[in-house]
Amino acid sequence: MTPRRPLPLVALGILAVARIASAAPVRGVLSETGLTLVALGADGGAVSTADQRFAVTPRDATGRLVLVAADTTVHGPVVLAIKVGRRVYSVPQARKKQACTKAAARAVMVFNARKPLDLGRVRVEASVAYPTRRIPPKKLDATTGLARVDASCVPAGAGKLGIGAADAAVVAAAETDPAAGKPGEDPDQDGMASAVDADDDGDGILDNDDEGSGGVPRANNPKSFWVFSNFHNDIQDSLNANALTVTKEMVDAALVRSAGLAIQVVESPAGSPVELDCGALAYCSQGGTGRSREPYPDGAEFPEAADPDGNGLGTITVGNGTDFQLACFEDAPAGYAASDAIRAGDVFLQRYTDETGAVVEVPGMLNFIFHTTPAVKQVVTGVRTYDVAYPVPPGAPGTRENPFHVPSTGDVAVTLTVWRPQRQGVPGAGEADLMDMGNLRVVTNIPNGPCAGELDSTCEQGPGLCAGEVYTTTDPNLTVRPDGLQDAMGDRAADPANTFTYTLRLSQCVESAPGVTWDAGEWVKVPLQMMNVYGDNAVQNVFFVRDDS
Repeated sequence: MTPRRPLPLVALGILAVARIASAAPVRGVLSETGLTLVALGADGGAVSTADQRFAVTPRDATGRLVLVAADTTVHGPVVLAIKVGRRVYSVPQARKKQACTKAAARAVMVFNARKPLDLGRVRVEASVAYPTRRIPPKKLDATTGLARVDASCVPAGAGKLGIGAADAAVVAAAETDPAAGKPGEDPDQDGMASAVDADDDGDGILDNDDEGSGGVPRANNPKSFWVFSNFHNDIQDSLNANALTVTKEMVDAALVRSAGLAIQVVESPAGSPVELDCGALAYCSQGGTGRSREPYPDGAEFPEAADPDGNGLGTITVGNGTDFQLACFEDAPAGYAASDAIRAGDVFLQRYTDETGAVVEVPGMLNFIFHTTPAVKQVVTGVRTYDVAYPVPPGAPGTRENPFHVPSTGDVAVTLTVWRPQRQGVPGAGEADLMDMGNLRVVTNIPNGPCAGELDSTCEQGPGLCAGEVYTTTDPNLTVRPDGLQDAMGDRAADPANTFTYTLRLSQCVESAPGVTWDAGEWVKVPLQMMNVYGDNAVQNVFFVRDDS
């Protein structure tokens, strides 16, 4: 495969043109090149351009502006003005007057799209941009859509993907805000529209993990979509920063071997094809490393094999599940730096033609990517107690070649002490390099039942998802749910002390499949899975055999 220069996020210069009839253009000149400007409506519909001298006509009556960097990660929002009481300043004016040191200072993020708006020169800084001149207040919405700022007039969520706990009043308001869940709104007032905010309600919990967040995605939505990650490894291939020293090279190799994304396909009202614009993201752009997982088993080069109109963008469709499935690094060369290629903050655009014949763009963001899996520290089986040492060599206890031994007859209950999986930290949010992931659901989903021989073809029917009744725990962070255990520990810096313990009545789950018995000598593959509301899931596969020896 010959590498090619990636397309800009706005592929081939195509812009969304669907908009309200009375919308007027927004014009300006960015101080830097290589950026994409996205004009985002409250409902999530967007217009984007990669032109330094830009002119975009929004889709909605009001809008906000977001910049995407050349590497197709979120750069930051555009602050249109600073409001303190009744006074409205440009950002340079507010800084000169130190206006943002006042508690009442707020960033004006929303403009009135019914009137032409000339921003003039837009200065780009590390995580934010702003017009250098004062914009007439009548062209702005200086009453709603305001954002909290620091003393330098930078919105509270800029440079950190919106991650960070706001005060209780802000969180409470965000969680009950009617605008919560709309991709172009900012319910926690941190300056980051929900489409590019990893923590919409400001409670310090990633939206992916937060059952109470308005940012939890909804199915069949033409204006928003979710992206979630899959990261599955057998015990001998597992990484966990609390179990061993994890290097970048080890993470890169694991991502190449196992990393995948599931991308919800927006519902096109007219039923027209939906294309995915990945900009410079090598794992889903031309000449890159990605493959669709279907057709099974080898998939197909993406986007090349899914680009019937030849515009460089792949058409995405729902596969056997409910999402488009992407193997991110199936075509990556040896030694590929995968952890540099896929990161929290990666931005995607889905594009379709609506019933009026207008093109609609819908932005979405990858909130995080697993870098490690959960890892079992100790297994107590009723036959032995196993203290697992990492890295696990081939043929060690727990592998397919040498499963953990459980009683050959009677009930099997195993007690597991586990380290949580890790994600890469967001430096701007003050996070550690690797963060133990809390707020996840612990589930056991066994697709195949007991196996009598070496091949999977010898396996009986599996029970699927084990019911909550097979779990017991005294861990204060865990609560039994109908489908597993809910972890209440928040995300923390990786620490070997961050373990949890529970007991799984394994034979009860395995034998809940119709007509299945787990007999002496038979083995079972058991996925130790941790997942969240979006569907992100990390798995360590371990093996058990009915053997008293």
